[in-house]
Amino acid sequence: MAAIDEVRASCVAETPEPLLEAMAAQLQAMRQARELVNVDGVLVRNAKQDPIEHPALALERQAQRALNELMRGWVKR
Repeated sequence: MAAIDEVRASCVAETPEPLLEAMAAQLQAMRQARELVNVDGVLVRNAKQDPIEHPALALERQAQRALNELMRGWVKR
């Protein structure tokens, strides 16, 4: 199922199409970031070879916050 269809199924019928598209974009970004973490692991090495949190984790969190904000008030109850 496409991301747009997933968010559409979760939202009220009156949700504007551009808003659904923005929600779908955040959902896709969140999933892409998670895929990178799943492949590389939670910890990666920086240029000095020190272990650091995978940068995609921050991207995933940011996309999740944005998605939550966009969906506020539009989710089916």
